[in-house]
Amino acid sequence: MALYAQGRAITAREGLIRWLGTPASSDPARRLAAYETLLDICLASYADDCVTAQIAGYLKAAEAAPATNPTLRAERMRKTAYYLDAARLALGRPEVTAEILKGPVWQAENVFNGELYLRRQLLAARVALIQDKPAEVVGRLDKALSLVASMQVAGAQKQAVAADLAEAIYLLAQVGQIERAYGLFKASGPFILATLSPGSVEAADFAVTAASLLMRVGEIDAGRRMAVAAVAVIQAIELDTDTRDWLLGAAVRLKALTAAADGDIPAARRAINTHPAAPLYATAGHHPESDEEVAYLAIRAFV
Repeated sequence: MALYAQGRAITAREGLIRWLGTPASSDPARRLAAYETLLDICLASYADDCVTAQIAGYLKAAEAAPATNPTLRAERMRKTAYYLDAARLALGRPEVTAEILKGPVWQAENVFNGELYLRRQLLAARVALIQDKPAEVVGRLDKALSLVASMQVAGAQKQAVAADLAEAIYLLAQVGQIERAYGLFKASGPFILATLSPGSVEAADFAVTAASLLMRVGEIDAGRRMAVAAVAVIQAIELDTDTRDWLLGAAVRLKALTAAADGDIPAARRAINTHPAAPLYATAGHHPESDEEVAYLAIRAFV
């Protein structure tokens, strides 16, 4: 994950894919670990095509790697279900998403495997968000945050927990729990900012989430600082073009809005003119093709 932490997500995943095609990857345990790392990178960087392309290889590797006792086999099943259902969610097909949480493997959790438990609860919360089930989103987050409060976090686990907390703040804000999201941000934000690798996609994503949240609670200056930080990180790291466009677009919109809120309309215009969609509207005739383009046009008209 070192390359990923340095902002080189595409290089990292391409290197792992190449390694998985060599004889060096023949050891079942190492092959499975490599696939898990690859999927983690693809998921964290919103590379849905990568997730769906690599899931079949991961499932074969999971089947080939030995699990020596019933406890390990049960954990393997839970982890495999997590990656499989994350890949199913990445398909973006409502009929597939609707089936994700219905399997028996989702009825038995193990809180003693804290990292996996948190991942599964957050995946379930994302599914519930897409299905417009805010109460279930909050219920899943309650479970996740209760465990975090009781965990002794150390070592490599800190990165995972920081990313999970950042996602929890995002999900709370998405279902309208602004006060609670802000409280969690105030309590855990310093830990998240200090722990996430500065060049990671999670760091950029969290900066966008924080900027939006801070604006919503009236902390315009702090929101502007986070939006500026988000733009800088997103421009510096490797991302697939579509991911870069929507993530950078969100950050630029927030940067423009914070400037406008301060009455600095020229700065707001300079910011919105750097939006990835701006070149599409340099001349008349283009029509919006995404929600992000609609949002860009709304702010451009405002400033």
